[in-house]
Amino acid sequence: MAAKIGLWLDERQAVIVSITNMSAKTTKVKSAIKDENFAVNPVSGNSGAKLDLAAAHRNKIKIKEALDPYYDGIIDNIWDAREMFIFGTGEAKYELKNRLEKSDLARRIVAFEDTDKMDDDQIMDKVRQFCSAGLKD
Repeated sequence: MAAKIGLWLDERQAVIVSITNMSAKTTKVKSAIKDENFAVNPVSGNSGAKLDLAAAHRNKIKIKEALDPYYDGIIDNIWDAREMFIFGTGEAKYELKNRLEKSDLARRIVAFEDTDKMDDDQIMDKVRQFCSAGLKD
């Protein structure tokens, strides 16, 4: 039976809650992003600006290379979802949604929401609340 899925994510981790017959299973997918990937200084107005711009560009490429397999791992875990509720912080949820729009999976998104950082219990509670509030059986 296909599951109803609640998916919280940011750039570092996805927490996937699958609900079937009111039993819940949690799966985590971690990205290869490291804190230093986000530590590039913005372009400055001094003579080092070209170096800063080059470093920012290299950093952007590193982040994309680290996130590609992360999104693939998430999709591997949600491909059989009947309905999806995607929520989280930052830009990762938008990037995932863009990837899902390239496939049949996007039509299964029934809700999409910005949220703050959440712990596992808060994520589980939010998904259960959402499922009990009206996802079709």
